[in-house]
Amino acid sequence: MELVIGGAYQGKTDYILNLYNLSLDDVADGYLSDNKKVIIGLERIIYTMLKENNNPIDEIEKFLLNNDDKIIICTEIGGGLVPIDKFDRDYRDMVGKVTSIIAKKSNKIHRVWCGIGEIIKDV
Repeated sequence: MELVIGGAYQGKTDYILNLYNLSLDDVADGYLSDNKKVIIGLERIIYTMLKENNNPIDEIEKFLLNNDDKIIICTEIGGGLVPIDKFDRDYRDMVGKVTSIIAKKSNKIHRVWCGIGEIIKDV
């Protein structure tokens, strides 16, 4: 499994598609898919799960059990001001928790900034 992190609109998806010679046909945008190589929008997936009162940690861990070959892309949302709204704070915290779980299980982690990827973990 690989994790790709970076800010919004920093070229994370293009970086991975070019690096591995993939196309948009290989991408699940905003949902978990057993049939796609790349999952983008982890932060949006977590938001939807929380809105539906599902536990993102349980759901993501179940998905990863049978999908350890995925490339998961997540936009960093933890920087900046702490949200006033409790749901927004809980959401931001949950994205950090889930991303940390995925990072521990990942063989490789890429951080992308301005379209330039840096490998920060390679086991």
